[in-house]
Amino acid sequence: MSATDTVKSMAGWNAAGCDLGKYLQVGDAVADDVMYYFLEVLPPACYRSDLVQIGEPNSHVNGKATYATVYKPVGARNWLFAGYCHRGQWSEAKDGAK
Repeated sequence: MSATDTVKSMAGWNAAGCDLGKYLQVGDAVADDVMYYFLEVLPPACYRSDLVQIGEPNSHVNGKATYATVYKPVGARNWLFAGYCHRGQWSEAKDGAK
């Protein structure tokens, strides 16, 4: 991570005054407080040591629900926003993908 990269936080989101999907872009590093928001806002759709998904579906792609997702790659310092993924996955769901 370079010095110009920003770790997105709950304080930053509150200050931005916008929806989660406008504040976070796929690949954004997020602080632990954002991960805890994902974990605590609703019972999670998926909760593992490396993946947390908000419990309410955002949409449906290919007939399956998608969830706002953060994950932590092995050895990484920060969680990353993965976008809106199928349950248990951290690659963003795309129309036509199986």
